Amino acid sequence: VKNIGRPENAAQYELAENLVMVSDQIFEKRSPSAFTVEVFVQELERLHAETLKIAGVDGNCCVAQTAMEAVKRGYQVRVLVGSVGFRNKKLWDKTVKLLEGSENLEIG
Repeated sequence: VKNIGRPENAAQYELAENLVMVSDQIFEKRSPSAFTVEVFVQELERLHAETLKIAGVDGNCCVAQTAMEAVKRGYQVRVLVGSVGFRNKKLWDKTVKLLEGSENLEIG
């Protein structure tokens, strides 16, 4: 799920050229949680997904919000911390502790 921000800032949200894509499915969102994108939710349901592995650019916001929403919806979640970015290490450490306290959520 790709953040697209505000329309006037679209150029700032391009995916990195060297990003290795494992699927041609890209869902666009404007809110932190990927679960605000109905077609994404429908695709997870179509696939009968049970476990989600989450990585992303902003661990303190989008990754955390998506992970917590996934747990609320009954998914098993693994946050791939080696593939999560953050700007503030202290805040990221707090976010990880918060996530670690969630049932059905693994930090790895």
